[in-house]
Amino acid sequence: MRFSPKLYMVHLQFEFTLFMDRARKDQMLLSIITCERSNEWNTYCTELHPYLSTEYELRYLSSKEIGILLDLLRKNNSLGYMDGMLPQQQKELLTQKAGRQLLVALHEATSGKPFEDIIYDEYKSISNPQAQSLYLTVAIMHRLGVHTRAGLISRVHGIPFSEFMDKLFRPLEYIVFAINDAIIKDHVYLTRHQNIAEIIFERALVDLQSRYDEYIRILNHLDIDYNADRDGFKGLVSARRLLSIFPNNEMIRNIYVVAGSRCPDDPMLLQQQAIFEMNVDGGSLEKAKELLDKSYKLAFTAQRKSITHSVAMLLIKQADCATNPAERIKLREQAKKISSELTVTDSSSSHPFHTIIKLGIDEIKDAMHTGDDVSFERKVKEVEEYIFRALQAFPSDSFILDAESQFCHLIRSEPKAFESIKKAFASNKKSPYIASRLAKVYKDMGQVDEAIRVLKECLDINPSSKDIHFTLAKYLIDVKPDSAGDIIHHLRRSFTQGDVNYNAQFFYARSLYLAGEIDEALRVFKALGDSKASLILKKESQATVMENNKPKVYHGKVFKVEHSHAFIVKDGTGDKIFAYRYNGNRGFWDQLKTERRVVFELAFNYRGPVVTNIKTE
Repeated sequence: MRFSPKLYMVHLQFEFTLFMDRARKDQMLLSIITCERSNEWNTYCTELHPYLSTEYELRYLSSKEIGILLDLLRKNNSLGYMDGMLPQQQKELLTQKAGRQLLVALHEATSGKPFEDIIYDEYKSISNPQAQSLYLTVAIMHRLGVHTRAGLISRVHGIPFSEFMDKLFRPLEYIVFAINDAIIKDHVYLTRHQNIAEIIFERALVDLQSRYDEYIRILNHLDIDYNADRDGFKGLVSARRLLSIFPNNEMIRNIYVVAGSRCPDDPMLLQQQAIFEMNVDGGSLEKAKELLDKSYKLAFTAQRKSITHSVAMLLIKQADCATNPAERIKLREQAKKISSELTVTDSSSSHPFHTIIKLGIDEIKDAMHTGDDVSFERKVKEVEEYIFRALQAFPSDSFILDAESQFCHLIRSEPKAFESIKKAFASNKKSPYIASRLAKVYKDMGQVDEAIRVLKECLDINPSSKDIHFTLAKYLIDVKPDSAGDIIHHLRRSFTQGDVNYNAQFFYARSLYLAGEIDEALRVFKALGDSKASLILKKESQATVMENNKPKVYHGKVFKVEHSHAFIVKDGTGDKIFAYRYNGNRGFWDQLKTERRVVFELAFNYRGPVVTNIKTE
C-alpha cells in the first residue's frame, strides 16, 4: 500500500503528540526546533499547534538587507535593469517590490517589467516543444499544490525514464526541479513556486479548448493508487475550481465523465459533481441529491463531515426553490439540524455556524411578513445564541462577522422588527439573546446608555447569564474604560474555567493586566496560549489600548533585541513585553539597541501583551 506524505504526516503528528503529552507529564525539559512552510503548517499540522511556544517567520527584506543584496548584485554584475541608476534609486526600486516574495522582487527590479511577463517569456523561450509541454504538465499539477510523479510524466508524454535527462533536465534546468520522494520511492517534479505554475497555466492556456484538452490528457493518465496522483485528481475535479476556469458547463460535465471512468464510485468525485449541479445555472438539484446520497453511503467516516455540510447547503437551495411554505420550513429545519450537529462534531470550521445564522435571518424575515410575534422572538433568540457561540470560537471570521452585520441591519432598518424586539424584551427580560440583540441595535444607533440599561435589566433577573456579562463588559470597555472594577467583575462571570469561551477569557486577562494585576493576567494568558484555540487566533494582535479615541502611547526601554523579536520594559510596571518585528514595528527595528528609550502602542494576543508601532523616543 502506498502512503502519501499527508498520511505520513498525520501518523507523525499522532506519535509526536503522544510523546509530548508523556514528556509534559514527566516534566521533562525539552527544546524541539523544526521548520515548515506556513501554508503546510496551517493546513496539515493543526494537531501540533497547542505545543508551539515560539515561532520565527522568514519575512520581507529590511532596509539593511536590501543594501547588502544590492552590494551583491553589483559585485556580480547582476543589477540588470537597475544598472546605471543612482544607489538611492536602486534601493527605492527594490524597496517598492520587497513587500512581495524575494524571487518576484528580484526579477521585477532587475528586468524592469512585470513578473508575469518575465515568467511567460521564459516559457516561450524553451525551444524544445516536448520540453515546453512537459513544463506545462508540471505547472498544471503544481498550481494545485501537487508534485508530478516521474511515472505520470512518462505516461502523459510517452517518454521512457532513460530519456528523462535529455528530454527534461537539460532543456528545463533551473525551471523544473526534481526531488526524491522517500515515501513513494519515486522522483517528483515541481516548478520554482506554486504562483509561477499558476501564471504558466493562465498565460499558456488562454483558450478554453486548450485547457480542456490538458485536463483530459492528465486525467486519462493518472494512477489513483498513488496518493500524489490522487491529490492531483482532487484538485482537477474540484467543482469551484472548474466553475472558475470553464464557463462552458458541458466541458465540465465531460471532465466529470472522464474522471468517473478513471475512478468510478468515488465519494469525493460524486460530492464535487453534486456541488457543481448545485451552483451552476441550469443545474439539477435532484441530480445533486442523488449524487450526495450515493457519496455519503460510499464514504469513510472521516469524509462524511464535508459531505454532510454539502447536504445542508443542498437543502437550503431546495428551500429557496420551494413554492410551498410548509415544504420550505421543513427543508430549512433539516438543514439547520444537520448544521447544528456539525457545530459539535466539527469545531474547527465556522461554516456550520454561518449556515445556521443565514438560515435564521431568512426565517426572521418570513416571521416579520406573517406577523408571527412568537415565531419572531424564538428565531431571534436562536440566531443570537449561534452568533454568540460563533464569535467566541471564531471572533475574527469574516463570514460570521458579515452574517452578524446583516442580522443587526435587518433589526435596525425594519421598524416592525425593531418594535417587535422591544416588545419581546418588555415581556421577557430574562432572555439573554433578546436583550443582547436589542442592546446591540441601541448601541449601533448611538444610544449606548439605553444599551447598557437593557443589559443591566436582564442581569437583574438573570444574574448567571455569561452572554450578558460578556456583552456588558465589552460595552463598558468601549464607553467607560476607567470602570475597571465593573469590567473585571462582568468578565469573570462571562466564562467558566476551562470552557471554550476563549474571547471572554482573553478580555478578562487583558482587563486584569491593564488594572495592574499582571501576575494573574499572565496566568490566564498562559492558559489561553495552551488551549485548543486556533493558532491564528493565538497569534493575532487585537484590542489595542485606546485613549481619547486614539491608540495610547506608552514609554519604555529596550531590554533585548533578536533578529525577529525583542523585549521592551514598560515604564511604571517594569514588566517585559514581547515585540514582534513584523507586527507594525518594522520601520524602526534597525534602530533598536539595548537600553534605548522607545515609545510604542500596546495590543494583546492570546499569549499576552504585545508591543506595536514602536519608535525611538
